[in-house]
Amino acid sequence: GDLEMQVHGYGADGARALAAAVRPVLDTLKGRGVTVVPLLIPTKLSLYREGLPYSIGKRGRWALPPTDAQPEDPDFVHQLLAQGPPEAIDLYEPFRAFRRTYPDRLLYPPLDYHWTSLGSAVAVASIARQLTERGLLSVEPHWISEGRRRLAGSLLTDQNPLPRWYLTRAREFQSEEEVVRFVTQPMPEGAGRLILLGTSYSAGEEPEGFLGQLRSVFGRPL
Repeated sequence: GDLEMQVHGYGADGARALAAAVRPVLDTLKGRGVTVVPLLIPTKLSLYREGLPYSIGKRGRWALPPTDAQPEDPDFVHQLLAQGPPEAIDLYEPFRAFRRTYPDRLLYPPLDYHWTSLGSAVAVASIARQLTERGLLSVEPHWISEGRRRLAGSLLTDQNPLPRWYLTRAREFQSEEEVVRFVTQPMPEGAGRLILLGTSYSAGEEPEGFLGQLRSVFGRPL
């Protein structure tokens, strides 16, 4: 994520090096018949910057300040990565467009930086739409809204500049998320495996989480 790149000191040079290093890996896998689709995933800071001060990088386990980033532009890493592999699917604009249209529908929980069920559904629908345009997917995703549920408490509060009294009484401040799943598609004949590489999937494989939503839309082993 762009925030991780900034506060861990990678900066613009690190983003350029990452984009350059991806190219030979993609070419090698393509030569072996593997289709690789990198995802550019927005961080919470990118979408809710007015509610998350830029200085959050100075708190908790993220103690290093940004290196060559401009404080008024937390998206500089995204801008550099977007110039990288043309195979990449960029989720920044779909997320921003959704938030502009539905400002009160949460894509991230208030006290967490993982997606809500709605946030992962927006991601899965955007991925499926672009893969369909590339001829890699032939089924239109159909999502099903299943009401709302209480958000579980998060331990990931070290990135938030919250007063200690709030953290002590956090259980008193409950929030909810929209619950979204997709119609499960039958597995296409001769379909290959879908391999997902990443760092954090908070909702596991339940149908309303990112992995479960992907499995439903793609209709193949994950």
